Amino acid sequence: MYSTILLRETYAQTCSKDPEATEDDLLEAEATLDELLQRSLRVNGENHPHTAELQKSLDRSKVMLRLFRARAARAASRAAETKSEPPEDS
Repeated sequence: MYSTILLRETYAQTCSKDPEATEDDLLEAEATLDELLQRSLRVNGENHPHTAELQKSLDRSKVMLRLFRARAARAASRAAETKSEPPEDS
C-alpha cells in the first residue's frame, strides 16, 4: 500500500511542476495531494516529516494553479483587446 501512496504522491508532484500541465492536471494534482495530506495527518500526525512535506507540496500545487489561472486570464484579456482594436488603415 505504501508504494501506491508514494506513486500517487510522485505523480501529483510531477504534474504540479510540469510547465505543460493543463488546468485539469493541476486540479487533479491538488486534489490528490490534499487527499494524501489528510491521510498522513490521520496516520502520522501533523508533526511528522512526511506530513510536513506533503503540506509543502500541496502549497506549491496551489501556487502553480493560481499562476496558471492568472496567465490564462492575461492571455484572454490580451485576445479580447486585440479583437476590439479597429483594423489599421493601409
